Amino acid sequence: MLHRRRFSPKVQVLAPWLALGSAAVVSLMGSGCDDDSNRASSASSPARSEPSAAAPPSGSAAGSTSPSSSASGESGSTNPVPAHVGGYGGDYESKKAEIALAPGVRVPDWKRDDGARATGMGKLLLDIAADGTVSGSIEGPLGPGLVRGVYSEGLLSAGLYPEDPTRIDSFEGTLSGTLDGGSLRVELSAATADARVARRAEAKLTRLH
Repeated sequence: MLHRRRFSPKVQVLAPWLALGSAAVVSLMGSGCDDDSNRASSASSPARSEPSAAAPPSGSAAGSTSPSSSASGESGSTNPVPAHVGGYGGDYESKKAEIALAPGVRVPDWKRDDGARATGMGKLLLDIAADGTVSGSIEGPLGPGLVRGVYSEGLLSAGLYPEDPTRIDSFEGTLSGTLDGGSLRVELSAATADARVARRAEAKLTRLH
């Protein structure tokens, strides 16, 4: 025979509150489960990819200049080398200069010059630049010396200067020439610093480079 358990009045009064508390606990547990499932769902979903950088417009590549086109443009703008540009060299022969004097004028030193000094063969080298600048050197009986001058419209005009201007027996003078095809014909007149010895020379210089 079953006997119904009787509760005290205090237990009967707290029963409704206990029931509400249990329901609240269940509700909270349910909401917690929902939050955990939402977090798991968010973590498992793939992250949104950022938009990739835009590719450069194709027009920029077309605007760039290729090396071949640059090279062709530069070669087309190159000015031709003038025909006179180059180096010239050859031998000269120094001889006694015959100087015409005015009537009644006499120079004893010139009369005593027998032509044995500072005569013979020597070497002359000249270089003509594109702007007409002339430079060179001379060796032999009239050297050592330097040549400095200009070339313009087929004519060459230059000066001869001793490497050591302190030497009394060094020669100084002038040089003129004309360009004839691939050769340079020059005439040279020189004298010592004391003007006691005068010499002249001619040379045909051929192109070296």
